[in-house]
Amino acid sequence: MKITFQQIAGMFMLVLAFAGCESVAQDLPQTAEGIVFLETPADTASLTPELVKGSSGQLFLSWTTRNANGSATLHTSSFLNEGWSPASAVAEGKNWFINWADFPTLAAHSPQHKAASYLTKSAGGTYTYDVRLTVTRDGGGTWTKGFMPHTDGVQAEHGFVSLLPWGTDTFKAIWLDGRFTAGGHHGDPSKRAMTLRSAVFDATGTLTKEFELDDRVCDCCQTAAVRTGPASALVAYRDRSATEIRDIAVVRYTDGAWSAPEVVHPDGWQIAGCPVNGPALDAVDDVVAITWFTAAQDTPRVQFAVSDNNGKTFGAPLMITDARPAGRVGVALLDENSAVVTWLQPTSNGGADIKLQMVSWTTPENVIRFAPVTIAASKASRQSGFPQVIADDSNIVLAWTEILDSDQTIVKSARLDKKAALIRMPF
Repeated sequence: MKITFQQIAGMFMLVLAFAGCESVAQDLPQTAEGIVFLETPADTASLTPELVKGSSGQLFLSWTTRNANGSATLHTSSFLNEGWSPASAVAEGKNWFINWADFPTLAAHSPQHKAASYLTKSAGGTYTYDVRLTVTRDGGGTWTKGFMPHTDGVQAEHGFVSLLPWGTDTFKAIWLDGRFTAGGHHGDPSKRAMTLRSAVFDATGTLTKEFELDDRVCDCCQTAAVRTGPASALVAYRDRSATEIRDIAVVRYTDGAWSAPEVVHPDGWQIAGCPVNGPALDAVDDVVAITWFTAAQDTPRVQFAVSDNNGKTFGAPLMITDARPAGRVGVALLDENSAVVTWLQPTSNGGADIKLQMVSWTTPENVIRFAPVTIAASKASRQSGFPQVIADDSNIVLAWTEILDSDQTIVKSARLDKKAALIRMPF
């Protein structure tokens, strides 16, 4: 159901106060007005959740579980009847690269036809690992043996994957590729730079349309990608100039070709190392929303911008917050005139809150922000990872990694009814 700007302006504000909530795996917080905490099929030792929406509009959750025998398993679940289906295993292995910021992802043509990525070590170096892709055509009953989208054969860093359903029977992969860094990391000046690459693949592991999208990018910030039409796409990532300006850039795929990289907004963030803080994208029809973290001019802040022409141009950025956020952003479009943005906000007691704020606009140059709310208490440590947000016709769905008292982790989830989300309350 579509929400209009006028409807949102008349809704009541959610009052969400969960500071200090430290529930164990089997105990859910009390339901608050407008928010429902969901049972997930994720066990203790689960982490790295990701939320994606398939071509059919259905939502999916993926996560990793560390097993007692030293192996790891990638799981998925489907959002059905306002809850999560039982876990389904995608792949398992003992040589996986498990990382708080570089995590598996998923894409779906349909609940039956899906692709997933995960990471496996290729050598003993800290950042020598490969991307592995796998495909199912029977709803997850069987998955193909993992194969790599990169064909360089170099023992170096390959990761930070985005996946998209493509055409009618294939998928598009986008990833950071360290084939020219010779194992170097974090901008080692004696090495060549990290690159951004893409390829199309099918269930047989056949690769086509391999392409280098950018020959110099930030080493370890997440990529983001959305389809902007039946045969067009937009990819966002953190660029890296020769003078170490690391602003957010985009490349577009249209008419069978990739565009040259373009900076979304010249923040001018000059930083000698990677901030490990990538952008987030979402798209509905011709509208694309993007959010990102920057600390240019020594002012950490979360920015938001919107495009009404498939990402060809974006309006001036709106500052979501400059209250020294940690970033780790997410975005979900509610319709063509509104979205929610999430980020991790450190607190005075050493913790962090998962914040959600709605924005709305009449044009890309006329965007307003609403009062932020706290979804859940978290921590600022790497263990807490990157909170996720996505929306379907009726729900705003969130997922995050909760750190338990035992320092174990578990994937948590919640949903909000879009019709009862937020009141208009601009600063």
